Amino acid sequence: MAAVQAFTPLADIKPFKTHWKIQVKIVHSWTQYTQFTGETVEMVLADTAGTLIHATVKKPQVSKLQRFIVSGEWRIIEHFTLTKSTGKYRATKHGFKMSMMEKTVISRTPAVSDDIYVDLANFPDILNEAGLSENILIGERAVSNSFDMSLLEINATYPAVLEFVANLPPDVIPLTIEDSKTKQVNAEQRKKDYYDRFPRKTISGLFCFSETGKCNIICTIMNIDTDYSWYFFSCLKCSKTAYKIPKVENEIVKKGKKEMFWCPTCKEDTPKVIPR
Repeated sequence: MAAVQAFTPLADIKPFKTHWKIQVKIVHSWTQYTQFTGETVEMVLADTAGTLIHATVKKPQVSKLQRFIVSGEWRIIEHFTLTKSTGKYRATKHGFKMSMMEKTVISRTPAVSDDIYVDLANFPDILNEAGLSENILIGERAVSNSFDMSLLEINATYPAVLEFVANLPPDVIPLTIEDSKTKQVNAEQRKKDYYDRFPRKTISGLFCFSETGKCNIICTIMNIDTDYSWYFFSCLKCSKTAYKIPKVENEIVKKGKKEMFWCPTCKEDTPKVIPR
């Protein structure tokens, strides 16, 4: 009978192979979308030693694995890849980042520990202006938001939380709700300043120009002239460039059949495009 593979601590996994088997708790999970990777499911995992690691489930594996991703539950994960963890704002201190692959297997397992495995920043270090790390806190000592949280507990009694509270300065630090109108006003002012860089002109006023220069013209696009090749077709689904599919030689075109376009981003043929 084959020997059962033991669980490898997160601190010991390395990228030289993919055949790892770990037992971890899903501390936090959230859905993320970027232009380069598309929609992914992100996780922070922890083992019994308290080691944390950032893990990613890419779009092709989401439908297969998402039902196993439940924050607060323990899982056994086998077969995954590891890459160097880089970037300014990293989810954990681990040197590597996990990525699920086609062969990845996630299975349920009974809870091993009720620890929440938090990794709190040292408050004196945050207040130290000389060593202020913007990876820990951004802004003038203010917590901006707590979006995408997987768990919220008020006045929690965990040892790590109690230790953090004990290290707070003696003076009262008020928690306030920032008025969203302030941000909206600032955004509108920046937009106004951007458009005010150059004088505003009308289309008819362009014919009176005698010198080369820059100006702002606010207008409405009524139609696009497709007789010349300065335009391109855009996919209605993803707003990326779509390419017209050439007609097959001697093909009999049915009446009313729409022209088809290939969208490399959606990886499909579509008739739903607009010229831009």
